[in-house]
Amino acid sequence: MNNLRFENEKLYILDQRLLPNEEKWIEIKCKEDAYAAIKSLAVRGAPAIGIFAGYSMALFSKDCDIYELKKYLDSSRPTAVNLSWATQRLVNAHENGKSLIDEAIAIHNEDIELCRKISEYGLSLLNDGDGIITLQCRRACRKQIRDRARSASSRKGKGLQFPCLQRRNKAASSRCKANLIRA
Repeated sequence: MNNLRFENEKLYILDQRLLPNEEKWIEIKCKEDAYAAIKSLAVRGAPAIGIFAGYSMALFSKDCDIYELKKYLDSSRPTAVNLSWATQRLVNAHENGKSLIDEAIAIHNEDIELCRKISEYGLSLLNDGDGIITLQCRRACRKQIRDRARSASSRKGKGLQFPCLQRRNKAASSRCKANLIRA
């Protein structure tokens, strides 16, 4: 499941605050939208924040000083390592005369490849019919694991089961019992 899309020079994020009850895409139109998305947790997860920051820097540095934009976006979540890493990478690309959009796309593609390699390695440790228990905090994680596992499993010809147990507050727990995700 993708939680970010870059299409026709426009940036969209899946609003993580609404999951698992609603799937809503938000267009990020300006640096203030990007800041608010990070600050309010509409985009979350270290890799996703880094990817999002890369695209935000590429898109919105056209309208302002790139160094000020880096400082501004970094202040949205000062402890987010992937955020400051990605914004610095875009600053470096700018200083070296590289295309910022190409650099943001490279960050995104590198993350996809890293996830694929992790999935392939994990799959190599499993046998047909093995069951894997995962503890997840939100629906998006379950969907990502299921989708990646299903894809890797089908390429390797393995039939794996993924029972996912969620740890949530009492109200959410009554709605989200243990789920069995079949790859």
